[in-house]
Amino acid sequence: ALDFMVSSLEAWRVAMGLEKFDLVCHSVGSYYGSHYAMRYPDRVRRLVLVSPAGLGSHPPEEELQQPSSIIKCCWEVGCANYNALSWLGRCAKTRARDKFCNTNFHFLDDEESELLFDYFWQGMYGQLASSDIAVNHVLIPKVSHEGFTISGWTGVYGRRPVGSDENITQLSMPTTVMFGDYSASARPWYGDWLYTPSAPEAIERMPAGEPIKMVREASHHVYMHQPGEFTRLMEAALKGE
Repeated sequence: ALDFMVSSLEAWRVAMGLEKFDLVCHSVGSYYGSHYAMRYPDRVRRLVLVSPAGLGSHPPEEELQQPSSIIKCCWEVGCANYNALSWLGRCAKTRARDKFCNTNFHFLDDEESELLFDYFWQGMYGQLASSDIAVNHVLIPKVSHEGFTISGWTGVYGRRPVGSDENITQLSMPTTVMFGDYSASARPWYGDWLYTPSAPEAIERMPAGEPIKMVREASHHVYMHQPGEFTRLMEAALKGE
């Protein structure tokens, strides 16, 4: 699955006639983008990873609890994650709308919030799952002894973590990484669930990696929760400031 995504991005670059380009990725797209940049470093001018998945190395075994055999089996056969979300979403559209809009679009008026919800719902639930099902093949969940909390080692890790890859030294292009940070707010549990304690170490291994940018009062969808700050950081990264 990983090789397919990387090869597809390279095929797109060739078809577009791009010699070199800026690569901006979000979530699991950052996992694919990082591996693309490691394989084709001469094709990426600047790399921006927004709430990246699979960045840090796997946690120490002593920090983990073993997942139940049912959860592990569901993940490995692909019926957990997006396949399940797609099915459940069709059964609970009204409840999903209320929860999703109140959580993510509280700063918009009702009309804008409704339009954005319909966009996301159609993409995630309204159609058959497509490339999203690859998530189960490239990522794996880990649960620490602290349970399902944002802080600690609980999270989703790459089966081939970017931070542990021997080719990480190929990321010679300027690389910017940003995560959402609710740790200073009244909702510390609502942070960026892809940030893990090993993420900073992965950045340090990048030859041109910059310190992680933590966006306050934002979670995984940084661009929605803090659009102004996200735009400022993005522009600075692409201008090399």
